[in-house]
Amino acid sequence: MVKLRHAYDANPRRYTDVPAGWPLPVQETRVHRTAGSLVLSGHRHEPVSPYEWTTRMRGAIGGTLFTVEDDMHGSAIRESDCAAELVSYFLAGRLSQGCQGVAAP
Repeated sequence: MVKLRHAYDANPRRYTDVPAGWPLPVQETRVHRTAGSLVLSGHRHEPVSPYEWTTRMRGAIGGTLFTVEDDMHGSAIRESDCAAELVSYFLAGRLSQGCQGVAAP
């Protein structure tokens, strides 16, 4: 079991401890593997939420890793092939290993 200060923060070298202006005290979150279905999506070259964080979280809680081969956060829904892959998961429970994402300019 991995103990994280924030559920979204699998990297000890985080940018901030708490979002600026957050009025509530931090609560520790324990993550663990479950039998539920989970898809983790990571962009291989994105600097804001590095791909390494996605693979580390998968190691901690399991799930299926969907890799987007670009550097643009949220691009999977903008690229029709990527979006179709993600929708197929919700419709049929099947998912490929990833997609190309948005082409670099």
